[in-house]
Amino acid sequence: MDTIVINNRSYYLPATLTDVQRLIANARESHRKIRVCGSGHSVRASIEPDAGGFFGEENLFIMLSKLNGVKTKKITEERGTVIVEAGCHLGYDPFDPTGISTKENSLFAQLDVAGYALPDMGGITHQTVGGFLSTGSSGGSLQYSFWDALQSITFIPADSDNPQPITVRKPDSLFYAVGVSMGLLGIIVSAEFTLERKYNIKGQESITLTDECAIDMSGQGGKISLEQFLKDAPYNRLLWYPQPLVGRVVVWQAERIAPVPNFKPKPYQEFEPLFGSQLLPQFLADAVYTGIGRWPRWLGDLLGTNTPLYRKAIDFVNQAYYPVIFPKLLPLFVPTNHESSTHFGEPQTFQDVWYEGLPMDNGIGDNLFPVEFTELWIPMKAPGTVANVLKALNELFDDFYKSQPRIADGSFCVELYAAKKSKFWLSPSYGSDVLRVDIFWFKRNLDSPVTNYFPLFWEKLSEFDFRCHWGKYLPAAAGAQGADYLTKQYEKFDDFLDLRTTYDPQGIFLNKYWEEHLGIAPVRQIAVPVLKAPIQPDANGYYHPKNENDISDLIKYAIANQLKVRVRGAGQSVSKSIYTDNFYSKTNGPDGIVIMLDNMRKVLEIVNEKDGKYVTVQAGCNLGFDPYDPVNISTEENSLFYQLREAGLAIPNVSDAIHQTVGGFISTGSAAGSTYHSFLESVLSISLIDGEGYSQTFSRPNPDDSDNPFYGVVVSMGLMGVIYSVTLRCVDFFHIKGRELVINDEEKPLPIYSKQSYAKSKNDKLPMLEDVLRNVEFARVIWWPFDAPKEGTKAIAEKDLDKSKSSKRIVLWEARQMKKPTPSDPGDYDQRTGNPDDFKPKPYRPGFYPSFMPPNLDQNQKKIVELATQLAVSAIFKVVDKWPKILLDLGNKINLDDKERDTKELQKMAEAAWPRVYTQLLNVFMPINDIDNEPPENPPQEFWDNWLNGLNNDKNEYSNNLLLANRTEVWVPLEQTGEVINMLEAFYREQFLIDANLTNKNAANVCYVNEILGAKKDSFWLSPAYQQDSVRINFYSLLAANDDPCDYFQQFWDLFFINKVDFRLHWGYFLPKPNSPQNHCYLKHRYQKWDDFIKLRAKMDPHKVFVNKYWEEHLGIDYWEKQLNIV
Repeated sequence: MDTIVINNRSYYLPATLTDVQRLIANARESHRKIRVCGSGHSVRASIEPDAGGFFGEENLFIMLSKLNGVKTKKITEERGTVIVEAGCHLGYDPFDPTGISTKENSLFAQLDVAGYALPDMGGITHQTVGGFLSTGSSGGSLQYSFWDALQSITFIPADSDNPQPITVRKPDSLFYAVGVSMGLLGIIVSAEFTLERKYNIKGQESITLTDECAIDMSGQGGKISLEQFLKDAPYNRLLWYPQPLVGRVVVWQAERIAPVPNFKPKPYQEFEPLFGSQLLPQFLADAVYTGIGRWPRWLGDLLGTNTPLYRKAIDFVNQAYYPVIFPKLLPLFVPTNHESSTHFGEPQTFQDVWYEGLPMDNGIGDNLFPVEFTELWIPMKAPGTVANVLKALNELFDDFYKSQPRIADGSFCVELYAAKKSKFWLSPSYGSDVLRVDIFWFKRNLDSPVTNYFPLFWEKLSEFDFRCHWGKYLPAAAGAQGADYLTKQYEKFDDFLDLRTTYDPQGIFLNKYWEEHLGIAPVRQIAVPVLKAPIQPDANGYYHPKNENDISDLIKYAIANQLKVRVRGAGQSVSKSIYTDNFYSKTNGPDGIVIMLDNMRKVLEIVNEKDGKYVTVQAGCNLGFDPYDPVNISTEENSLFYQLREAGLAIPNVSDAIHQTVGGFISTGSAAGSTYHSFLESVLSISLIDGEGYSQTFSRPNPDDSDNPFYGVVVSMGLMGVIYSVTLRCVDFFHIKGRELVINDEEKPLPIYSKQSYAKSKNDKLPMLEDVLRNVEFARVIWWPFDAPKEGTKAIAEKDLDKSKSSKRIVLWEARQMKKPTPSDPGDYDQRTGNPDDFKPKPYRPGFYPSFMPPNLDQNQKKIVELATQLAVSAIFKVVDKWPKILLDLGNKINLDDKERDTKELQKMAEAAWPRVYTQLLNVFMPINDIDNEPPENPPQEFWDNWLNGLNNDKNEYSNNLLLANRTEVWVPLEQTGEVINMLEAFYREQFLIDANLTNKNAANVCYVNEILGAKKDSFWLSPAYQQDSVRINFYSLLAANDDPCDYFQQFWDLFFINKVDFRLHWGYFLPKPNSPQNHCYLKHRYQKWDDFIKLRAKMDPHKVFVNKYWEEHLGIDYWEKQLNIV
């Protein structure tokens, strides 16, 4: 039987009924779940089997794409029948992952060719027959129904070890149970429909302001009622935008017309064309609604969420959005009749064949403009129900907009339409015509609608005994409108459950989602600890202790309740390494306490004496200003480095980004770029609360003793306790001077910012790199090791004499402490820099400075250019990162210049073109410096500044929020630098070809950089620089370029492993998966004090209160404790 892998999940593709029977029998025998995916339009959790089987085996997921046969039978000229297999799509599915669906093999197209039609259909026709039936879906009509044509269903239950197909016919009770059963009675494999003669439709769509709508939208009367309109118009639907000032209603209606020869369709257009294109306005609408839904994050990424400018901008937009901004935006995409550019003053008219005209939303790409829904079906039995629903909705909207809702919540619409009553037991229209209230939510919004938006409607309309569309969002199972409420709306619900037990006694079709939402099993509740926590978490689930006693109480509380404790610093590390196992953004999971030390960020003491210079600081203090501090407490003035600078002191080295907290920075063994200085060598003592809730202080031993526990607890990833204060050795304030040079990576020798000269082999890649790292006090290298392909060759790395056409380059950042003047020596100070007491800084200009901008702008102009550049670079990389998905969002086929093109072919073309485009972009934002001419046209950048401003050279944070990137950082002995660079050069040369296999990487990733720095050796047991000066190579991948960054990084870890180059890794960045060759067994042999660390950790935290799943798996803590006989 064929299978297909989609998003790392394997799907079976049965081609016969026998295949389906075997899969069901296999699931019964192996006690596994089995579920069917149609076109995937339902809420994902409702479709999928639960993760893992009863005994750890994977559950079974199938697609019926190969069961798509259609057999029509003519009875009379006016009537016929069709038997269609359940995997057949109603219409063409442009997103079918199997690629089987076409317009020609769709049910509706084949019926039309045969001269027949079905009475109605939904607003889209991507769905499979089985999926449409199983969820009780419907079109918008009280006169016609898809369900009226259904005559029989064939399904395969799981009631025996040899499951057999069962065909049920109208009016059998089982027929009405199976029709809408969410796949819980068995797998529907085919259905039979009666057919009528095909027809065409004609209609109109009128868009007016709400007050001008011909239909009474208030429920107060005075115009044609909504109920009467729904009854009179054969096919209809309304889209209601209820926003104040600009509210409007889109009224779509159609009726049947007889087919005529030479009929000329005039298709309905949901968006007015732009430059003749229907796709372009969708792109723009998606961009606008994405901006509406995500703008606070984008603005925060740009300005920092913890900045006055950000807060002012947020306040301004929030105040101006509904009265000013939204009234300008909405008419661009939903123009009224009098705003239309194509049918000014009149409704849009259309006519089409039945299966092209009735699904009015088919032209909207499900992925290009993604929308999520909850759809409430309200029985229309009682007189006045529809009017009362409208009154309730108007009350809801009035209160909602008066409360100044968040912009994303209040910017969309509500769909109103109807469905004819049904006899199917679990149909939401069982026994009554219904009004359907379909609430829209733009999927790219930051938050989930089930917590912030949909509940408003569930609660307000609960008095009307609504039923929900089974394929869309349902109220929380344990909530007031959850399982108990919904199941009471179906008089045959208990009978349905009895049949479910009969036809699936083992529950192989039943997943947890349906167990909970149908009340079949108790709803899972989060366990509540037996004791009350000594302090309470904030609204986002974080605990904020004020002192070490609060930390101690929390840890003792965690021990008593078998909870885990983890600490979040600045959040720069891999998320799973930071949090407890079930911490999900706003809610602490049942097993953990996540602490933030934002109330413990004081500098406790600064000593600046001749015989001693040090600072004692609380661990929650940020090294520098954190513009993304979630509690908005961090400022430049309360940062550690600022206060040291003001006191005339310094730390010997500073990393390129300084958002981190003191505790977080040392816990992961982080380092700055220098083999002269180490941040960790400044650590004199730390104080922490251990795993039993007691305070302990560890100080640097004198004389030095590498076996002292001090060297075990400092770099411990939070696994030995909660560090609450640190004492650091300081040095006198100093200035730095340096330069940044952008060169082609073929330069020989590599220029060095010192007078030393070292001979290297001409065959080495990046000759003298080791010398740069060893002999330049502060250094960083950014390496682009690949190039655009040349004509006549596939090799990207082939040398090109014209450097301006190359993307191969080095950015070499070098600096040193400025030598202070003496009476006989001016040192490094001159007229340009001023003297130490009257210093004239020339700040470092961050990277990606456009080549067309003059270098001598004033400070305000530079800030504007830097801000614009950040935006441009961020936007470019986000598009490059996501363009494969953008293409696929358009469907499997795309019409370009009236030609149908395969999306995957366009992807290949774009992949091949990207390196050339990338080269041009790089030459704009990272132009090569001129070092051959005098005077140079584009000279290297020189800079001089104080230690804090100068060494912190990534102020723009391209690697943080604006240019979101994953990274793994490999540490290798410094003396192996040449070997490693040559190995990587050979690897890149062979890998990045035009037709390379780009599995787990795309064009964006293969054109990304390596960052190379040095690190000074130290004595901390799990420091990556333990007892060895190191070269550090950072490998990057863009955030969304692959599902799991480890799959991309694995090729690099394997490269080092296969070539027997021993390496260690930065603990805060991505580590190899626990089942990889470079797991904890490999890492153990890279650290001589590994066993001592494991023993000390067990002593410090005998209850494993700080050990989450991530660190248990990546360090193999249980395994090594057993090996060391630790009880």
